[in-house]
Amino acid sequence: MSAISGPRAFRFAAAVVLAVLASGCAGHTATSPGHSTAPSTATPAPMTAAELAWVKAVTDLHKKIDKPFMVSSINMTRAKMSGLE
Repeated sequence: MSAISGPRAFRFAAAVVLAVLASGCAGHTATSPGHSTAPSTATPAPMTAAELAWVKAVTDLHKKIDKPFMVSSINMTRAKMSGLE
């Protein structure tokens, strides 16, 4: 086994990577860019009919997807899953 691909080389490389990451992040503090403290007075626009229809469709789909998992004593098969539509 060559010295470059052995387990010792892997451990050494992992230690070097960890050391580089630790030294690169040491002592730095994160600051948020341009955070405004003034509260927003803008109100969201009312939802359109298309958006309301989309929300209803997603809610209905969620119920349809959850339906098989709500039945506690069923042995799920492909045929039974297809029949739940």
